[in-house]
Amino acid sequence: MRNTFAAATAIIAFAAAGAASADTIYTTRAAFDGATSGQSIADFDGVAGAGSFASYGNGPYVESGMTFTGNGSMFVIDPGYYGSSYAGGGFLNSDYANPNVITVNFAASQAFGFDFGALTAGAVQFSLAFSNGSNVVTQVSLNSIGTTNALDFFGIVTNTAFTSVSITMNDAPQYNALDNVTIGGAVPEPATWALMIGGFGLAGSALRRRRAVTA
Repeated sequence: MRNTFAAATAIIAFAAAGAASADTIYTTRAAFDGATSGQSIADFDGVAGAGSFASYGNGPYVESGMTFTGNGSMFVIDPGYYGSSYAGGGFLNSDYANPNVITVNFAASQAFGFDFGALTAGAVQFSLAFSNGSNVVTQVSLNSIGTTNALDFFGIVTNTAFTSVSITMNDAPQYNALDNVTIGGAVPEPATWALMIGGFGLAGSALRRRRAVTA
């Protein structure tokens, strides 16, 4: 009986550890949304007036449980300021430093995603560093607020929680844009759920048999 119970416990522990056994990167928001739960999103909408911007210097700027700080100047910009038809609403920009760094602090999370790109035509490189040691060395966008009126998407779900992400990015001539910054939890994969349910079933059987023997 003891061996059965131990095996069941080991299965549960293995499944829990395997809920996010490796960092997983997503390039579409739909796939990222399906792998996360309890999302909080900073969309920067309604912050700057129509056709205007709001300046936050080095920060902090706080929205949806996230605190944004920078090493240059941060701006929440309404797309009308550049005469753009970008439908995403307001977005965050960092300027006057080369490179620009924006750090986002929040409660412990396992998922982070955001829309990213440029203000003008050209490639913009983004490097991300996570407080848990996960690193994404390079993400490059060719989309921009001013030309394609769209941004790229990057998301990651990690195996260990983190509380901050630092984003390093270009300055002139393309500049940078961040939108819909998202944090959340990880959703276990179906195979992991199956292992956990099986483990709970074995553990329950072992306990019932132990009670029967005791009686």
